[in-house]
Amino acid sequence: ERIYLEDVSFKRLMKNGMRKAAFTNRRCDGRTVDEVRPIKMNVPMFVDTVHGSSSFARGETQVLTTVTLGSPREGLPLSSNLYSVASENESDSLGIEKNGLPVGSLRSTRNEIALLSDLNTKKVLADRQLTGKSGTLNEVKRLFLQYDFPAYCNGEVDERGNNSTRRSIGHGALAEKAIQCAIPPTSLFPYSVRLTCEVTSSNGSSSMASACGATLALLDAGINVTPIAGLSIGLAAGESFAEDRNVKDSHVLLFDLTGTEDYYGEMDFKIAGSSYGITAMQLDVKAPAGIPLEVIVESLTAAKNGRNSILEDMSNRAKGGIHRLEPRRGLKATAPRVEVIRFDPIRKRDLIGPSGAVLKQLEDNFGVSLDLSQEGQCLLHGSN
Repeated sequence: ERIYLEDVSFKRLMKNGMRKAAFTNRRCDGRTVDEVRPIKMNVPMFVDTVHGSSSFARGETQVLTTVTLGSPREGLPLSSNLYSVASENESDSLGIEKNGLPVGSLRSTRNEIALLSDLNTKKVLADRQLTGKSGTLNEVKRLFLQYDFPAYCNGEVDERGNNSTRRSIGHGALAEKAIQCAIPPTSLFPYSVRLTCEVTSSNGSSSMASACGATLALLDAGINVTPIAGLSIGLAAGESFAEDRNVKDSHVLLFDLTGTEDYYGEMDFKIAGSSYGITAMQLDVKAPAGIPLEVIVESLTAAKNGRNSILEDMSNRAKGGIHRLEPRRGLKATAPRVEVIRFDPIRKRDLIGPSGAVLKQLEDNFGVSLDLSQEGQCLLHGSN
């Protein structure tokens, strides 16, 4: 049959070709619809230079991850300007409030009572378990994940040199949320953790690869985390999908999307978690008629099977200090040390001294930092 370009676009041709191939259990890279791309990993990537490192690759997507440990006081208080609420009259002519929040944003319109209510909901229960404090606005964020997506990972040159795009911020937040629940609580691991995930090559699912690489780097740093993995589930919809979406033969789910399948597909469902459950997810819907609940449930089940397969593959490939995804024994020599010392709360005034003179003298003489935020407990932080 002769096809005229004025009657059908190239995008339509590509989309129809990918859809027909998916219904015959074939994909553009030769995989089957339920097959995950080959995994390669290298742990550690830098032996003694950083506190923890890894290189994780799935297909053409590769992420280099490093871990830096710091004292608990280096965390971000949730009562800082990033989480504060300004009144409506505290704005300038550009529509930006004094605390840096845009006028009309959801967070800027909340009053402090609503913010306190949000911090006490189940949504932040996992965050509260990481802090060691039960106070609402006194909580501290201990885990930071910086997601870098430089232009060279796609073979491009960005003259602006600005990596702080909305996409990078969103992908980093997704990977950070996936890992956050796996970090031990403060009582067991009194450190602040910074993860830097740099995408060195990209062809789909870089945020999920960042979650996998972050798990390997944390294990290399000696942190007893629950292994986390993630992948993207795509959708190839048939012609009857829009008319009768309950027909089982009207769609096909695709495991571990590539960039081409993401662009021409109907859905990009990123799901990360452990073998026990889901820790983070993000759904991009491209089908004009939307996605029915039955397909969402089917995607969650498929993601569980794919996630367990990835975790099993990572466990089989893990060598050296993280054999079978077990954490390295003890921190590296380059990592700082934190000791928990308990004291009589009545003597806290004597330990601090007038205007903090005694506490400052101890820190200067011994090259350490003391954190007395916990009642009757002192966190002693030093370089060795």
